[in-house]
Amino acid sequence: MEEIKKELKDKGVNINNLDHWSMSIEGFQWILNNIPENSTVLEIGAGLGTKELNRFYKVTSIEDSKKWVNSVEGVNYIYAPLDPKWYKVENLKNNLPKKYDLLIIDGPKGSPNRVPILNHLNLFYLDCPILIDDVHAKASLHIAESLSEKLSRKLTIHEGWQKKFATIL
Repeated sequence: MEEIKKELKDKGVNINNLDHWSMSIEGFQWILNNIPENSTVLEIGAGLGTKELNRFYKVTSIEDSKKWVNSVEGVNYIYAPLDPKWYKVENLKNNLPKKYDLLIIDGPKGSPNRVPILNHLNLFYLDCPILIDDVHAKASLHIAESLSEKLSRKLTIHEGWQKKFATIL
């Protein structure tokens, strides 16, 4: 873990913005190692990790909490309050980018609240790598397994020192 932290710090990453409620350090390292700099990222669920993503990528972030909307300069935010558990679809329909190089599923808060994404896949560009955070939780793991099966693409579960994440390639 110390080697990973050093590598990220050497690249200018503030690791204090990762882990805990944010994206895992290992997940962020996976992104840096697999997604070219200046690529476009659609992040579902903003937070402290958004600051770090924005250092390397063009980020659009879907967020339901006004606390996080516009919290990082340079990020394109889509404010979508919960309706009742998942994002208000009307707020997403005409505001999502048409194409991106990585989709990160890390919201809304509370893993069970993320499951409705499976009913709204038509809104998203899915012909890109997908990273699902928090797959140590049953609901997030269900999303990862369902997406992998639906897209007929390989699912990999990655172990972190605090939590797990999944990639679909």
